[in-house]
Amino acid sequence: MGTAAFTYQLKPGVNPADYERWIVDFDYPHVALIPSVVSQKIYKIGGAIMGGAKPYDYLEIIEYTTLEAFLNDLQTNPNAQAIAAQVGQYVNFQTNAWGTFIPPGVSH
Repeated sequence: MGTAAFTYQLKPGVNPADYERWIVDFDYPHVALIPSVVSQKIYKIGGAIMGGAKPYDYLEIIEYTTLEAFLNDLQTNPNAQAIAAQVGQYVNFQTNAWGTFIPPGVSH
């Protein structure tokens, strides 16, 4: 299993509430139908912990089965295509990355 991270900046003039409603009503339900996705969470960024300007407005974390399956789904799955067709109305992509978990991690 792997993880993908995406950062987004809200487009000028877009109301955050409108984007967040789109996430809940459209994005989450469509992502749930993408076979390679194990989990998805989107976070609204409040600020920078170490000071300075907020680096981006939203952070999306997706866990997937395999990178190959996830990349294939992004290109061919109708639900992924539907998301791609609409998300640009709300945000600009800033960064994206993928990686793998280094065990054991910390849980309380």
